[in-house]
Amino acid sequence: MQLNNREAGIEEPEFEQSGGYFRIKIRRMAVEEHPGTREKTREKTREKTREKTREKTREKTREKTREKILNAILENPEITTNELASMLGITIKGVEWQLKQLKKKGIIERIGPARGGHWVIKHK
Repeated sequence: MQLNNREAGIEEPEFEQSGGYFRIKIRRMAVEEHPGTREKTREKTREKTREKTREKTREKTREKTREKILNAILENPEITTNELASMLGITIKGVEWQLKQLKKKGIIERIGPARGGHWVIKHK
């Protein structure tokens, strides 16, 4: 089954001849005529904005958590990951991830064994 131009949302082409030239104008439907196109575009834009906001919020939360960890280490260099998790209200895995990030940035260092060692803050 073939659709005619109107059913397909295409205007009839215009034919023009001028001098030795021949021109055909084919117009597509205006965006407003496509149901939902603008709304889909708006929703994609909103989602991108929401994702950027979420990422900024995550980063701020991570920074605050790192500050709390550094303050806790200043108060008690022998603090454990379990104690940090309990104090911060996050999982042990979350604390381990934060500590790994701080070590990777060269901000903290673990001296001694996992049990019985202590943390040293190199620079804040």
